[in-house]
Amino acid sequence: MSVTDARGTVTTYAALTQADELAAAGKLDAAAQRVIEHLRRHPDEPQGLAKLGELAMLLGGLGQAEQFLRRAILRGARQFEVRRNLASVLNQQERLGEACAMFDALAKERDDPTISALHGLTLDKLGRNDEARAILEKLVTRHPTAPTSGYPTVTICAQPGASTMRSLLIAKRPRSIMSAAKPGGVLPASRAASSPTPI
Repeated sequence: MSVTDARGTVTTYAALTQADELAAAGKLDAAAQRVIEHLRRHPDEPQGLAKLGELAMLLGGLGQAEQFLRRAILRGARQFEVRRNLASVLNQQERLGEACAMFDALAKERDDPTISALHGLTLDKLGRNDEARAILEKLVTRHPTAPTSGYPTVTICAQPGASTMRSLLIAKRPRSIMSAAKPGGVLPASRAASSPTPI
């Protein structure tokens, strides 16, 4: 992995490149070990901290992920992906106010349907349904073909009492997803496994 500092100097860290390769192969624990070794040699190096935060998030260590991601940002790793990971961690921890503010800022920075959907879903959880619905309606209009691949709630189908946000997602889904849904609102395991995991 190559890292560019504030002065424009590019540094390549073999351990981070190896960690990326291990993570891509599904060896998350081994990837985390490579990043830890890197950080022993380069304490508080921002990209190493960001990578360790991402891996901790993927391994389910949300508290550790938050700590590493915040330290990475504090030390200069302010890339979109690092901030997106922190917002996702906060959302998973049900720290909705902080997550919502971060998703709002990220959505203004980049037209990313997943970020917009997460922002809307977080607003919905906060009970701000009108704002959530407006975001989703705009999202579905701007990205009509994205619902099955870009939205994090593909495995949720309309159920009695479902929120307006989730109901609208379902209403705009292509027929192939709707026809695969079982009564009761959950996709069969074969379809759910190939869909993005809810965040």
